[in-house]
Amino acid sequence: EPHARDVVRKMLHWYCYEHHHSGIAMLTPAQVHLGLADELLQRRHEGKLAYYHRHPERFINGPPRLESLPAEVWINRPENTVEAMASIASNRPTDEQGLAVKAREATAKPLGLDSATLLVDSSCREGVIGH
Repeated sequence: EPHARDVVRKMLHWYCYEHHHSGIAMLTPAQVHLGLADELLQRRHEGKLAYYHRHPERFINGPPRLESLPAEVWINRPENTVEAMASIASNRPTDEQGLAVKAREATAKPLGLDSATLLVDSSCREGVIGH
């Protein structure tokens, strides 16, 4: 079990802090959840604009556009999101785990997601498994 936890811990660290996800504008989940997305996307845009002004011929589709985060992010979106979210919400932990639920709710807001859909995120934020 310790080996498995170590493997998963390393994978989650990579997934949350190093891997840039195409579904969230090539940012890491940690960057999004820590509230850095707007600043990073603005800096990226400024860099692209500077390059565009030096080499406009390389931008066949015109000047670069400022990227933004999507309103929702899904891996496999259920056909009926209302029912799916109600089902997830009915399986919430008891009050003794209320702090973990509140942490997930705070994390969910930047992406407009229900907190229960971000179970992996609590591991991303804490950097550990099993706490």
